[in-house]
Amino acid sequence: MTTRHGPAPRAQPLHPLQAVFLADVLPRVERHGRVYFRHIKCPDRREEQLAELRALAWEWYVRLVRRGKNVLAFVSALATYVARAVNSGRRLCGKEASKDALSPSAQKRHRFSVSGLPQQSTLNGSPSTTP
Repeated sequence: MTTRHGPAPRAQPLHPLQAVFLADVLPRVERHGRVYFRHIKCPDRREEQLAELRALAWEWYVRLVRRGKNVLAFVSALATYVARAVNSGRRLCGKEASKDALSPSAQKRHRFSVSGLPQQSTLNGSPSTTP
């Protein structure tokens, strides 16, 4: 086994495509996403949606640049479309199951909600509200 002596390797510079995305596109997409998902009360769920927004924005950005498009000319439109896609259940790796009762997109589509069971026994009527 050989060990390497000397200074640690320097971090490689970002690929120019990634540098443009991080500097110019991502801040605007995140700002749009924070406004678009402000109605989500659970901070963890909201952050999950924002993470999907970032991932999908990167994927779409790379795809558009490969097609020869100047994405900097329509970042707001990109952010809007990505936010709508995430809100409708689109994910970087697939889509949420539309028949899964715990899926938020299924709950929204079929207008129902899932909640926990009561912590107290209800065999003798309604649980009392006093402790």
